[in-house]
Amino acid sequence: MRVGDLDVHNRYACFRWSMRDSRDHETLSGIDVITFAVQPEKIERVVSFFTRPPARVTYSYGHFS
Repeated sequence: MRVGDLDVHNRYACFRWSMRDSRDHETLSGIDVITFAVQPEKIERVVSFFTRPPARVTYSYGHFS
């Protein structure tokens, strides 16, 4: 979810975001920088910068044999 303002300048935009678990604890956060194409209403590129994750993060991808 976006947690900060959307900053826009010419063909670029950036915003801060955060992912939270079911207990509303922040699990991951970062900043996304968006480059818009010259053609209106098209996104050319999204670059994500992640902050350091909390000390204990557990990911589950299912069971593998």
